[in-house]
This record gives sequence, C-alpha cells and structure tokens, in this order.
Amino acid sequence: MENKETTSKKEQADYIRDEWVESVYLNLSKTIQLLRSEFHRVANESGIDILTEQWIVLITISNGKLSHSEIAATTNKKMASISRTINLLKKRGLVKKVANKADNRVNKVQLTLKGNNLLKALFPKVLAVRKQSWNGLTLRDFEELVRILYTIQKNLS
Repeated sequence: MENKETTSKKEQADYIRDEWVESVYLNLSKTIQLLRSEFHRVANESGIDILTEQWIVLITISNGKLSHSEIAATTNKKMASISRTINLLKKRGLVKKVANKADNRVNKVQLTLKGNNLLKALFPKVLAVRKQSWNGLTLRDFEELVRILYTIQKNLS
C-alpha cells in the first residue's frame, strides 16, 4: 500500500511527464513551422514559387519514377493530397506521368527537365538552411534525434 508521500511523488512525476510531453509536442510544431518558413523564404528569394508539399513530392521522386501510392507511402500523405499535388506539378510542367510497363493500370510520376532544373537550383540553398539549423549540435545529437523521432513514429504507426 502506497503512503501519501509516495502517491504525491508519483502524481508529481506524472504531471511533470505530461508537461514535458506537451512541451516536446509544442517545440516540434514550432520547429516544423520555422523550417517551413525558412524554406519559403529561400524559395521566394530564389524567385521560385513552390509550396512545401510540392517540394516534398519533387524530392521524393528525384531518384526515379514512383507511383502515386509509393509517393503517398514515402511521404506519409493521403492519396487525395498526393494526387492534387501531382496534378498541380504536372500543370506547371515540373513532373510528368509515364505508363508503368509492368502494370498498365498504374502510372509512374517522374521529374521533367524543368522540374529537375528547379531542384538543382533550389536544393543547395534549402540544404544550406537546414544545415545551419544544426549549428551548435553534434553528429551524436543528430543521430539521437533521428532515433527518437523514428521511435515516436513507430509508436504512432
């Protein structure tokens, strides 16, 4: 049987843990907002009109042709959202759909020359900003953060 002191410490630990969890969530949210804002600043300064969601699709298909469902699985986005984004990118001439030789029912999406040129122009600038965000942190910090984020993702999947 627990005494009052033990119960009080347990309640305090639960409260601190709840506060800490909420603080982590708020800090993750703020960090994502800051990264998105910096992405848009860099894109605007480069004269490139692109949304974060569109950028994510372009980066995802930059190494080869992927189907809508492969893009959705890789980016953890809903199929409807991926389809809308791909259609917008297609209208802008940044991607094209190609028939899948293995399955005619499924189209693959790939970068056009224009899309590839956009990536080549913007990627180094975006990468520089993202690297800047790691100033003062070590490789071990990076590895630990990645490990923690993967664990959180696994716990929520």
